[in-house]
Amino acid sequence: MFASKSERKVHYSIRKFSIGVASVVVASLVMGSVVHATENEGSTQAATSSNMAKTEHRKAAKQVVDEYIEKMLREIQLDRRKHTQNFAFNMKLSAIKTEYLYGLKEKSEAELPSEVKAKLDAAFEQFKKDTLKLGEKVAEAEKKVAEAEKKAKAQKEEDRRNYPTITYKTLDLEIAESDVEVKKAELELLKEEAKTRNKDTINQAKAKVESKQAEATRLKKIKTDREQAETTRLENIKTDRKKAEEEAKVKAKPKKRTKRGALGEPATPDKKENDAKSSDSSVGEETLPSPSLKPGKKVAEAEKKVEEAEKKAKDQKEEDRRNYPTITYKTLELDIAESDVEVKKAELELVKEEAKESRDKEKIKQAKAEVESKKAEATRLEKIKTDRKKAEEEEAKRKAAEEDKVKEKPAEQPQPAPAPQPEKPTEEPENPAPAPKPEKPAEQPKAEKPADQQAEEDYARRSEEEYNRLTQQQPPKIEKPAPAPQPEQPAQPSTPKTGWKQENGMWYFYNTDGSMATGWLQNNGSWYYLNSNGAMATGWLQNNGSWYYLNANGDMATGWLQYNGSWYYLNANGSMATGWLQNNGSWYYLNANGSMATGWLQYNGSWYYLNA
Repeated sequence: MFASKSERKVHYSIRKFSIGVASVVVASLVMGSVVHATENEGSTQAATSSNMAKTEHRKAAKQVVDEYIEKMLREIQLDRRKHTQNFAFNMKLSAIKTEYLYGLKEKSEAELPSEVKAKLDAAFEQFKKDTLKLGEKVAEAEKKVAEAEKKAKAQKEEDRRNYPTITYKTLDLEIAESDVEVKKAELELLKEEAKTRNKDTINQAKAKVESKQAEATRLKKIKTDREQAETTRLENIKTDRKKAEEEAKVKAKPKKRTKRGALGEPATPDKKENDAKSSDSSVGEETLPSPSLKPGKKVAEAEKKVEEAEKKAKDQKEEDRRNYPTITYKTLELDIAESDVEVKKAELELVKEEAKESRDKEKIKQAKAEVESKKAEATRLEKIKTDRKKAEEEEAKRKAAEEDKVKEKPAEQPQPAPAPQPEKPTEEPENPAPAPKPEKPAEQPKAEKPADQQAEEDYARRSEEEYNRLTQQQPPKIEKPAPAPQPEQPAQPSTPKTGWKQENGMWYFYNTDGSMATGWLQNNGSWYYLNSNGAMATGWLQNNGSWYYLNANGDMATGWLQYNGSWYYLNANGSMATGWLQNNGSWYYLNANGSMATGWLQYNGSWYYLNA
């Protein structure tokens, strides 16, 4: 009887299976004998009990490997049309087996080591993937897409629970979604390969896969770099803590010597430096209780300092609530006060750990590290405050210098200014045409002035021209705060100076009693600021520690403002916002100078990503 086609196929698979196993065994034996000969080259192989034991161990290990390989081979089917692929697979298994047998010592393990099992399993898995049919590959790729989407969804839910207020994606979520895109691109590539195999389409699909993989690699690198940066930061904290402990030990010696003196401590450079630090910030080494105190008293003193810090923070919060009732973020002063509370609490925990009889060194080290971490954050906030203070002082000096220059001009101008203006009402009834009015401000500069004053008048004329250009472009909006014709109409009957007046290119506001207005002015629902010389301010203005922005027509800006390529937010009262800001359901971070931050931001030891 002739065998059927199916029976012949089964017989061929069995033969191929036998050939594969035989090739593995033969290659292993050949390689094993070669290795064994190389190890013992130059020495006489005597039939000793030791050599016989080694041979037995090697045979036992070889049998374990063969059994495991045979077990795995039963689970797969070899395709006779892929003889080259099968041969390469058998050689790979042979190499793994030879490497294992070569590394055996006198004693062999009863079971196959997990490392060898992992290598063999990986080889079989890769062989299964390589020999899958296109339909099976597509099904497996679709399964991977579903798994990746499930992971991304779970990550999104986790982020929503952990960060309920943020409106941007975390790095972990971006990585998970990028993995989904990679899996989808790989699925599309397999589908294209399963079709007519158009080379151009397949190349495009491959390029897309490479692009998605490159993006995924970039995100993973960002995560790795961030983890390395955090590790470096912690290492730096530990190093700084060790240095601080060594310096404290060195400083402790002169303190003991000064106790013997009769008149007190000498003003050493170290002490001056510590005094300077304590004056700038309440955070530092000096906040810890004195080492000479007993443990119980140390704890009591530390608890007292925690209460004082919490009281200061509470008072600062109340003060901010009174001064800024509309803001929804913390001021820098409140951040500093709360950071001081965290420092005092960390120091209290450290003192408690040191006061215990057991004195667990690891816990004490952890407590010290926590203290150093809190102090580092407090120092960072103090530095922001110092930098901001310096910037405000420099800006105040610049403003003062500008105002001094401007004051020189109004000091001389009020004398000639009133003289021609009273003449205007007498001439106007005879000449109803308003043409002479613009001519008279042009005649005022005829009086000889110093060079500085002439330059300021030129600047004023240019400002007036720019303002007139703006009023012509937007007449409905600008006529209200600064209407040139309107203030002149009430001047005709009897009061020559009331409301807005433009003099020498600058705008002034005169009250009903004829006095010049200064400071903040509310007019027609808008706020304006008039300098000490009465001139209307424009641009950035610093007043009582807060920053304001006044538009070209002088009215105070509120809400979002774009200036020199950066975005700023001005509260309802006009003051510039800094720190965290919640607006229309989204969170923003404004730097110390008020500009909106974008990209990666590190805040209180955590990283945030702010979209463009």
